[in-house]
Amino acid sequence: MITPDLVIKGGLELVGGVLKIAKERKAKQPLREREQLCRALRSIYFTPKGVLDLMQDIIDGKKVKPEKIRSVL
Repeated sequence: MITPDLVIKGGLELVGGVLKIAKERKAKQPLREREQLCRALRSIYFTPKGVLDLMQDIIDGKKVKPEKIRSVL
């Protein structure tokens, strides 16, 4: 069963992994490539109807359907 704490944990692991990769590749990776990665992450994970909306539902104590969690993630 997907629970709110699993969603948040997964999101934190994702961000942590991306930051680790970015730090390791920073010297090798041109600025343009990093900017493209940041834009992609913002559009995928942090849109108003994406993770932010899901997290607000969790904060508000709403029951989140597994289908919504799957579609957001």
